[in-house]
Amino acid sequence: MDNKRRYVRIPLEFEVKFKITSEDEYKELKNKRQKKLLYLTNSHTFTFSEEGLSNIALKSIIRLLIHLDNKIDNIYELLTTGNKNSKDIFYKGIGMDISGTGLRMVTGKNLSMDTLIFANFILSKFPFIYIELLGKVVRCEPIKKGEYSIAIDFVDISHEDREKIIEYIFQKQRRTLREKRTKV
Repeated sequence: MDNKRRYVRIPLEFEVKFKITSEDEYKELKNKRQKKLLYLTNSHTFTFSEEGLSNIALKSIIRLLIHLDNKIDNIYELLTTGNKNSKDIFYKGIGMDISGTGLRMVTGKNLSMDTLIFANFILSKFPFIYIELLGKVVRCEPIKKGEYSIAIDFVDISHEDREKIIEYIFQKQRRTLREKRTKV
């Protein structure tokens, strides 16, 4: 059995939101994601240029948008908690490390092997890197009472999102090496 990793993995803490999906929901989400990607590749999107906005203003806008997104998620969660059978409930976890093929997170939800999940997270606020993916649980280990370490294998992630993750990992590694050199 070959246990060599194909991608570099780095330790990194970030919030992960996920929901459990059935096989049918997985197929439906995959179709929606493909349609969305086709729409995005055929449309023009607005991008912030550093000439038009200062880095401080851009960081402030990103923080505001993230704050609004979190508020909307909290309101939605409050509205749906009355329905415990709701398929739209998102659980939260803390990402502990990530690579181009998967991530490990800590959560209060015990998930069985091969459980399909839809997950999203903000890998970096500046530059802004938002990732959405479909994954499969490949390992679940209890850490302590009510906490589990979950390993997720990326089953369906766009090529662009995978490249963003890999690029971000290499940037973090370069920054760490530079910091070590300046300390010496």
